[in-house]
Amino acid sequence: MTSRGNANAGRAPFIAVAILIGWAAVVAVSEETVTSLTSWRMVAATETGGATGGQISTPGFDDSGWYDVTVPCTVLGGLLQNGVYEDPFYGINLQSISSEPFNSTTWWYRTEFSTTSDLAGEQLTVLFKGINYRANVWVNGIQIGKEEDIVGTFRWFSFDITSYALVPGTNSLAVEIYKPEDVSIGSSTSTDLAISFVDWSPEPPDGNMGLWQEVVFQKKSGPVAIAYPQVSAELGYGTNNTVTSASVTILLELHNYGPVAKSGTVFASIPQSGTVSQTVSVSAYSDLQVIFTPDLFPTLVISNPELWWPWQMGAQTLQTLTASFVIGAQVSDSLTTQFGLRQVTSELIDGNRLFTVNGKPILIRGGGFTPDLFQRVNSARQETEMTYLRDMYMNTIRLEGKMENDHFFDLADQYGMLVMPGWCCCDAWQHWDLWGDEEHFVAQESTRSQVRRLRIHPSIFVFLYGSDQSPPLSVEEEFLAVFDEEMWVLPTLASAADTTSIVTGRTGVKMTGPYSWVPPNYWLTDDGKYGGAWGFFTEGGPGEAPLTYESLARTLPEEHQWPIDSWWDYHTSTGTIGDLSDFTPPLNARYGTTKNAVDYSYTSQVANYEGLRALFEGYSRNKYTATGVIQWMQNNPWISFKWHFYDYFLVQGGGYFGSKKSCEPLHIMYAYDDNSIYVVNSLYTAYTDVLQASVQVILLNGTVSYSTSVTVPSVEADSAIKIFSNVPSVPSGVTGVYFLRLMLKKSAEVVSDNLYWLSTQQDILAWKLTMWYRTPCSQWADFTNLRTLPVINLKVTTTTQVSDDKALTTVTVANPTSYVAFFVRAILQCSGVDVVPVLWSDNYVTLMPNEAQTLTASCLSSQLSACQNTPTISTESFNNNAR
Repeated sequence: MTSRGNANAGRAPFIAVAILIGWAAVVAVSEETVTSLTSWRMVAATETGGATGGQISTPGFDDSGWYDVTVPCTVLGGLLQNGVYEDPFYGINLQSISSEPFNSTTWWYRTEFSTTSDLAGEQLTVLFKGINYRANVWVNGIQIGKEEDIVGTFRWFSFDITSYALVPGTNSLAVEIYKPEDVSIGSSTSTDLAISFVDWSPEPPDGNMGLWQEVVFQKKSGPVAIAYPQVSAELGYGTNNTVTSASVTILLELHNYGPVAKSGTVFASIPQSGTVSQTVSVSAYSDLQVIFTPDLFPTLVISNPELWWPWQMGAQTLQTLTASFVIGAQVSDSLTTQFGLRQVTSELIDGNRLFTVNGKPILIRGGGFTPDLFQRVNSARQETEMTYLRDMYMNTIRLEGKMENDHFFDLADQYGMLVMPGWCCCDAWQHWDLWGDEEHFVAQESTRSQVRRLRIHPSIFVFLYGSDQSPPLSVEEEFLAVFDEEMWVLPTLASAADTTSIVTGRTGVKMTGPYSWVPPNYWLTDDGKYGGAWGFFTEGGPGEAPLTYESLARTLPEEHQWPIDSWWDYHTSTGTIGDLSDFTPPLNARYGTTKNAVDYSYTSQVANYEGLRALFEGYSRNKYTATGVIQWMQNNPWISFKWHFYDYFLVQGGGYFGSKKSCEPLHIMYAYDDNSIYVVNSLYTAYTDVLQASVQVILLNGTVSYSTSVTVPSVEADSAIKIFSNVPSVPSGVTGVYFLRLMLKKSAEVVSDNLYWLSTQQDILAWKLTMWYRTPCSQWADFTNLRTLPVINLKVTTTTQVSDDKALTTVTVANPTSYVAFFVRAILQCSGVDVVPVLWSDNYVTLMPNEAQTLTASCLSSQLSACQNTPTISTESFNNNAR
């Protein structure tokens, strides 16, 4: 069989409108007219004067007193667009926004759109890509969707409005929306399968209710639509595991909006295969899967295929699929979409989950992504965040219950960034014992909607249908049935934790913690019992990430910037670890008591740098005993002192640059467990040029107490090798901090430069006192004599080159003194304002006496227009800020 009907086939439409729950042409943009409906008005139902849905949805209804909003937007997002509330991210302003206006009433969204005479006889639909949580939908005075049917945040709804549209004329669409029931973490009664932010931030007072994703108006030439493509491949291999062929399967979904069956021919074409076709019949008001397999269509076996790869492994080759459904001589619908040929597999290696792409293993390295707290989406920001990840040499984004818009996944495809979507922990998605029939149905159909829209994207490599826990057997079987029905070809996991299902077996991943600060030696000295550098770590890390001072000053008023108080806690997280009490004591013990907000913020960047560098170095050195690591988190839904590579303002702190340093393509590193030096090659080709590795032990006064060099003849692809053992400590009588400087050179070219600050008094972990979120220390390293470094004046020279829309500033920072300049940060400024976003080649660098380093900063030339493309550089250092 090359086609099969959907289980919903033949379902009777509601009031003569085909409401196919979750069905829509989503990923593939139809070649027919598609218009995004963005201009809406919004108001609380209590402010409509008692008007009915029929009246509100009548063209010309007086909504002049309503709020003008741009959709997508949640209700609170729309109110913020209208300036109803002060900046909710500043201070504790969010606490002043009551949930009552959203709990006590529904909210209406209303828009009008025009149709022209050329649409007469066309098939007209409206597609909702995200309604949170349940809704009544009306068009031109007629109800086309009821709240008992239109329910589920992550479901996609398509409505046939052909019979109700005024053509030509002005049409009105109105949606009455209900807030999801309690979605707060820890709730024992939450059952609405919506969006929560777990313990990442306070919950939005409106529960993200509203039209939180795009709404589009579409026209098609005929009654049968074509959508939801999938192009999958089974690869063939030759010598040296080289891909020699791809056996391609194409899946397309047809939907008949009409009351009678329709027969026609499906055509599909991809490069190197020509056009394939088959004739099918689609029953009234039903879906039909049409499948082209290489067994029946031999041209789908492609020799030497062009493949899509994650960005560090190869090219991101995106090709074009065209498809159409033709009834007689009329094209009913057609689509054109991009796809990438790739094959993802996974297996358990000594109980740990290892993923492969196109036959090659990949060490997963990335972060947990979150949208804005009010679901405010900015396309440019999305691209910046993708760019930041590549700048840090990451390859993966995890989405825990936060399904992004189409643009996000398109960017991931283009940037070669892997994405691991899945459902959320701790809220209704995990309250299985409270689910009734509706929740079971919504969970399945939400999964169906997301599977259908995501399966064309080569960036998707796994779907987690459970998070902290595996669902019970009955729920798991419901999820698995959806994956089977939708012909999902990628791996799925029952949980982000190490659990075992009687159906699918062991997950082979772990979420053992930590989620709070641990010293850098944690990752390599864990013997396999906790969260150290082994296995696949789906979430965790050293946790706290206090803001740089400039971001702190934009977040809290001066009177709450120091000392740390409840206003800081409000911006840390919620739940058990909702403050900085596990971070500040070791920070002060290791680096000396911080004196003020500037000191605290800067010293925190030092701790974050060493913490995140050690996390990724540990997993990189131990591949493939270690198979993956997801830093918790990549970013924050609002301004936070915890869990991020970069803050809400897109400012990169110490953790960002520590991560970037550790994941560079060819990296020299110190191993805390065996006091040795390693070279890690993250390239997928062997590095055969002869390298010289230098090892220096440097005292706090800048004196080199030990120096040696090692020849590294070659480094195999995707590997780590030990090049030096037993790094000597400092001379007898020296106590406290010292530096270990490692450098890898190819002739005169520096390939990798890595500096550690170590102590004669080491961190000692109290393993037996480990809790789910941290392992405490019985002794802390002593870096306090860093505070004896004198204030210094650095010399900075810059040049800026502008090419098209890009600007590149070259910065040379020189230390003309006889003292160490520790942890120097360069800041790009234009007319006195920090330039953000910006990509630095490196930052937070340490300069030895009379040493200089050259850095580069890349940004858009438009960011420098206020200063006529002549930016300035300011610098900070631990020497000057730790005062």
